[in-house]
Amino acid sequence: MKLARIINMGTTTGTHGHVSWTSRLIDGRNQLFGVMAYQVKCSLPWFFEAREWCWDQWGPGIEYEHYHNYHAHTGAEMPWAWDCSKYQGASISSGRIYLRDEEQMGLFSLRWSDHQG
Repeated sequence: MKLARIINMGTTTGTHGHVSWTSRLIDGRNQLFGVMAYQVKCSLPWFFEAREWCWDQWGPGIEYEHYHNYHAHTGAEMPWAWDCSKYQGASISSGRIYLRDEEQMGLFSLRWSDHQG
């Protein structure tokens, strides 16, 4: 299927004008492993456009660091998540979007496929 080729079931890199994005399957090192399947790393400021697009597609998401606490208190499973935190004092140069499954990753890839490298 064409979707599997677009996702490439590993790392996919694309560009959107002067910005870029990379996707990968997440593993047990990530706190959302088992809840989300894909991490999409987006350069700034394009991350904000991509996050808004995700919100329009799947409704409200949640910040990565709050996912488990929110779920514990509400029982709600958010359809997607994002993260734009600083790590170890580094400047913020990218944001991350977490997608639940292959279908979401496929839609994301198709939306931005005209910008894939």
